[in-house]
Amino acid sequence: EISACLVGSEMCIRDSRCPVHGAEHRRTAKGHNRCYNCEQDNRWLREYGMLRADVEGLFRLQEYKCAFVNCNLEVNLDDPLSYHIDHCHDTGKVRGVLCPIHNQLLGMARDSITTLKDAIEYLERTDGGKG
Repeated sequence: EISACLVGSEMCIRDSRCPVHGAEHRRTAKGHNRCYNCEQDNRWLREYGMLRADVEGLFRLQEYKCAFVNCNLEVNLDDPLSYHIDHCHDTGKVRGVLCPIHNQLLGMARDSITTLKDAIEYLERTDGGKG
């Protein structure tokens, strides 16, 4: 369900607190009064076609951990600096939730499996810089 705050109803503009989340409003760059949660809801819907319940389900499915196999870094829905919603830039399909480090890794490699394999080969050839 899309919140009243998300669509910028008169009630939200008038009140200092979000009627849906109970959080303080803040003025966005575009001059709207919204709470942080409503801004996130709007972004997830716009960018990924996902509602808050969908995102929460993804976090639960991954047990609040980064989707990389051996990464134990926790991702916290309430801490936007702790996670990124990973998606294919060609199709827009959401792949999972990543910690910032692994999101940057894929981004720097431009999601190229070849580039990532080349990096592995380089590390193996040079003993991973350990020797």
